[in-house]
Amino acid sequence: MPERTDHPTADEALRRARTDQPIRESLLWIATRLDARRPYHYMTPDGRTAIALTAATTAHPADDAAAEELERQLLLRMPTVAKGTTRGDYAETLRRAAGKGGA
Repeated sequence: MPERTDHPTADEALRRARTDQPIRESLLWIATRLDARRPYHYMTPDGRTAIALTAATTAHPADDAAAEELERQLLLRMPTVAKGTTRGDYAETLRRAAGKGGA
């Protein structure tokens, strides 16, 4: 059987997220926040961007450069939001991206 050497984008994003602890922690923080606040409301692309910024500035309140880098890394690893996805569903997606099972 041939060895698989190519990785689909989602698989590669999952692999990277599992190896980077600060990003994993931020993904889990975002997932918890999405579940705690209006989990049945729809997630939007703008909401994805906003929550990444919030997570980054919460993790690095006094270091703009570190916050900007974390935000960039989060947005690279956070999947795009499909139309009709709830905040709770997206939280589950982020938990999987961080290597954690569902709640």
